Parts: sequence; structure tokens; C-alpha cells
Amino acid sequence: MFEQGFYDRLGFGTLGYTLHASFDPAHLRVPRLTRPPLRLSGDDITEIHANRVRRLRGHGSVSFDAAEFSRAELMLDPECVSSFFLGFRDGPSGRLSHHLLARAKGENGPCTVGWMGYETGGQLIELLSVLRSLGDQVRQVKMAEPPQLQIQDLIDRPFRTQMVSRGGEMDQRFDTCAESQIRILDLQACLAANSCPVKIELNLLVEDPVAEHLDGDGWRGVGGDYRLRLGERCEVTVAAVDPALPTLRIGVGALSRMWIGSRSASSMALTDQLEAPDDLLAPLDVAFLPPASPHYDWMF
Repeated sequence: MFEQGFYDRLGFGTLGYTLHASFDPAHLRVPRLTRPPLRLSGDDITEIHANRVRRLRGHGSVSFDAAEFSRAELMLDPECVSSFFLGFRDGPSGRLSHHLLARAKGENGPCTVGWMGYETGGQLIELLSVLRSLGDQVRQVKMAEPPQLQIQDLIDRPFRTQMVSRGGEMDQRFDTCAESQIRILDLQACLAANSCPVKIELNLLVEDPVAEHLDGDGWRGVGGDYRLRLGERCEVTVAAVDPALPTLRIGVGALSRMWIGSRSASSMALTDQLEAPDDLLAPLDVAFLPPASPHYDWMF
């Protein structure tokens, strides 16, 4: 998103924070690289893309089938000539198993990691070892934190290096921001994909502002009155309000955030378009508790 609040008017909800780390690769506390990586190029983009699709994925991850998506990302890079791929072929029959795309600016950096593809945690660590091996020349690496680890755990004396480098051209720091938004397009399909640790039935009253911007008899958003049953199998059906059941009034943006687990119902009752009795908020927090913070792990 280019700014908070604009796409809210179409029913989008903000995802969680993404951490961007800037650090001296020589300060990475990972094993030294024991073998040279392979140099790949844009001519290998089909194989590179396939490795991205096979990557170790976490909650909220997104993948694109066509290799043209990766090719386009490379071509749109304003410093495309400085981009390079490093990787390893440890897969069956020499298949590419893990790799990274880096974009260097000058001989000493900064060097920005565009993306990484890996199938195991050990391969992720080896890619970080590749970055460490650049530390003899590169003074700064910039990268989004991978979903499988907390990058600060792997940086030697992170607070000291931040203080020493503060204000410099290649300072070491951590920046976080919520930079993406999502929205539910098919309410029944999305909620049917959930399996919740609590069993509860409630009225679900959804407001969807996108209907105000649509003409004709086609899709009009997901606004309406529903009956929501949460449990091992979740189900939502169109139904009139049952006064015997608790009621959740929610905007589709807030519902999208709760559904994917970027914010809890209790939190959004304070800051977003969500109204529910207090004794319903706690069960909703548990029902939509994700296995990990959602991380789409693919810029798009």
C-alpha cells in the first residue's frame, strides 16, 4: 500500500509488521561458508522461479505459478545490471535447492537481498553464510526478515553496532512497518478453510464498503448478515439475526485481518471496525490464533 487508510475505503485491512534489517554481513553469527555458491543469471529464471515456489513456506505465504512473475520483478529493478544470483544444486538430479537474489550498489554496498528461496532451515542458514562471506568487501546488507527466524538473534552485538554506526552512510538498524493490505473476496471459502480450537456459534454482520463503488448485478462484495459456526469445521451461511446468539459486527477489512491472524479481535475492538460483547472477544482471539504471524514472503 502507498498509504494507510486509502484502500480501507474498499474494504482492505492492514497486515502485520514486516521487519527490514540493515547490518554488516561480517557480524552475522552463522557458520563460515564451506563451499563456493554457484553463480546464476536471468537466463536461469525458470529454474529460479521453480525454487521460489518450492520454498519453505509459513502461515500467510503467497506464491505465483508463472515464472514471468519472477522475471518481471528482476526487470523492474531500476538497478537490474547490478543484480546477481547465488545458489546451490543439492536437489534430486542436481536441481536448484536454494538461492538468493542480491542487488549491489557500489563495491562496498549496500547490498539488498531481493528474495531467497530455500526448502529447509539449514539451507536458509547456508544462504546467510553466503552473505557473511561477502563481509570482506560489502559493509551493509539490507533484507526483509525471513519468516522462519528472528534476524537479531544472528547478529553479533546488534545494539553496539547500531550505536557506533548511527548517522553513517551504511548504518546498522532495524525498521518495521505494516506495508501491505488484504481483503476477503469469498467469505464462505475463506472461513471454510479454517479449523478453530473453540466451538461457538454467532451472528456475523459484515459491512463491505466496496458495494458503494460497484454497478450492475455482479459481485457486490461480501457484506450481509450471516450465521457463523466455528469449530473443527467452520461454516458461514446467510441467515437472519438470531437474538439468542452473540453478535459480531465487523467491517470486511477487520474481518480479513482477524481471519489471517494479523490482529486479534480484542485489539481491533479498540482501533478498527469491530463491535462485539466482551465475553465474545476472548473466544474469537483464541479461535483465530495463527500458528505464526502471517508473512506473505513474496513481494507483489
